[in-house]
Amino acid sequence: MRKNTRDTFDRWLAGKPSPPSVEGKAIWTDGEGIYSYGTCLYAESDDRRVLNRTTYSVTTTIHQNGLARLMRSTDGLRYVDNLDRGVGPRTLLARAEVSWRTPAVLYWPVSDEQ
Repeated sequence: MRKNTRDTFDRWLAGKPSPPSVEGKAIWTDGEGIYSYGTCLYAESDDRRVLNRTTYSVTTTIHQNGLARLMRSTDGLRYVDNLDRGVGPRTLLARAEVSWRTPAVLYWPVSDEQ
């Protein structure tokens, strides 16, 4: 897993945004969601946790796999896909209400080599 993914996840857990110098770059957080470039990959609310599994690019797939690996538990984690680029955390969470798959149904192997 890439160091930036871990650093961004840790910042998000602490509710801290990424420094302005990395906002909009490869992986960053605004404290509400975790983004790859301008697309939200992970968000949560009181009752749901959602990971965007839409395929956009090789780099974004590496970020998605890294985030999936960092999840302490898959309880309540929902995977959604078929989302447009640029989706934000509110849209990601709303989409999870309509169409989602549990990690037990959708398995994406993750390698330390990524």
